[in-house]
Amino acid sequence: MSTLPENPNPACRDALARLVDGNQRFATRARRVPERAELDAMFRRNGEGQKAWAAVLTCADSRLAPEIIFDTLLGEIFSVREAGNSAASKTTLGSLEFASTMLDVPLLLVLGHRDCGAITAAFERSTVTGHLATLIDAITPSVAGATDLDAAIKANVHASLRTIRKKSHVLSSAEAAGDLTILGAIYDPATGAIAFLPA
Repeated sequence: MSTLPENPNPACRDALARLVDGNQRFATRARRVPERAELDAMFRRNGEGQKAWAAVLTCADSRLAPEIIFDTLLGEIFSVREAGNSAASKTTLGSLEFASTMLDVPLLLVLGHRDCGAITAAFERSTVTGHLATLIDAITPSVAGATDLDAAIKANVHASLRTIRKKSHVLSSAEAAGDLTILGAIYDPATGAIAFLPA
């Protein structure tokens, strides 16, 4: 786990600590087993609406689901998933804006992962067809100049962070006001651990 960024927003600090603690439990194979009362409370809470405390933009890869790798219950993380954790589409940005404006999440995490098929295809300039070509075309500029796949994966996370800040006035304004913290991280499917990227 890399050094965590400091943040003056107490809600963000709490959300970040919950993600870190949950991922440590998951990566060390010590996931919590919720008690019946906790599950009953979860269903009651979820029946009343969403009360997520973090939003995560991550890949559609089957090897990671934010609710599992951060050892949370349903309703705690607002997950937006697109192959390559790309923020290029307006619908992805709109989904993240929903989390910020309607749910008041204090933390938005862009989570890439090692061994990503979409980033590999873009990095290796693989020939693909159909709508997959549109996805890879959107990612390719993000990885230009990367020297290896790991560097490409990090570059793509940073590109998604830049896209969010540049193309979403809603999210960039919330960040500027101190109401939202936007961070990047990389997940390793082989270990279950995440590492935060420098801001």
